[in-house]
Parts: sequence; C-alpha cells; structure tokens
Amino acid sequence: MTILVLDRDGTLFDTCELNFWSYSSASENLKVNLNQNALQESICKGESFSTFQLRVWGNVSSMEREALKSLKSEFFCRNLNLVRVNPELTTLIESNEDSVYMATRATLDSTKMLLDYFGVRIQKDNIYSTQTFPGSNKVTIMQNILKIAGGLPASIRLIDDSRESINEVSAAGFAAQLYPHYCSLKG
Repeated sequence: MTILVLDRDGTLFDTCELNFWSYSSASENLKVNLNQNALQESICKGESFSTFQLRVWGNVSSMEREALKSLKSEFFCRNLNLVRVNPELTTLIESNEDSVYMATRATLDSTKMLLDYFGVRIQKDNIYSTQTFPGSNKVTIMQNILKIAGGLPASIRLIDDSRESINEVSAAGFAAQLYPHYCSLKG
C-alpha cells in the first residue's frame, strides 16, 4: 500500500502549542501587538501564515513579517519538546515505510528535523513541500508524487486533516481519509 500524508501539522504531529508559543515569543521580542485569540483559532484550524497574518498582527510591515517568521522558526527549532507525535499514524507509517510520501506547506528542513527528532522513518526523497515543489496545491503535488513513484499504485491511502483538501483529492478520483486535526490547544 502507498500512503500519501498530505499534511504534517495536525496529522502526524501536534505542533499547535509550539507554533502558538513560537509566534507569541517572536511577537514579544519584536514588540508587535498580537491577537492571541485569533492566533490560537488559526493554529487550531491549521491555517497558513499567509491566511492568518492580518487577523493576528494587523498591518505589520513586510520587514516585521519576515522577522516574525524568522524568530518563530528559531524558537520552534529550540523547543521541539513541545510537539506531540501521533502514535496511530506513526505506526501506520512505520509498517509501510518504503511506500510513504508526505506533502506539506512547511519547509523541508523543519519537516526533516521533526521526523529525525521523533525517529519517524520516511525516506527523505519522499517528502515534498509546497514551498519548493512545483504546484502550489496538494492535489498537484500528490499527482506529481505519483508520477515520480511510477504511476498510480494498486492500493493508495491519502491522509489529511483538511476537509477542503480531502474533497479536492476525492473530486480528482482518489480515495482519501480525513484525519481529525491533532491539536492540543483546543482544550
């Protein structure tokens, strides 16, 4: 069976708490006003930075946005102990490790760092980022991954926590599994 995990945060890893504290710390360091409720809500929904930045910080300058992202990344890398790994999905991945692929909006470096930190074995060549791989959406990336993997395998399982992505993948004719968003901030 080929498994395509179409997300990292909220499926394989619960990075919600770490993302919240990373952005909070970055905001505090830069003395930038932060709407904590909007940040928490956005993180729990699995929204991207570009989607929530205006609600969370208002009209900050492009320099401040880049500084926020940079400081957030530094804090994130130093505090991986705040991340939880999804044992159910990890078990599924480890039993199929040769045929597991991952697509994520996160960077390749941070994804590989998390996989290494938690000892999750996905071949590094099987990890793709919307930031560096051609095609800005998960369906395009998924289709490219399947081409690279030699075409449509006999048995494929697509996993994501986004109803929108699952609907998009299903509309493209693939079987998919909606995973509940794995987030510790929901209380």
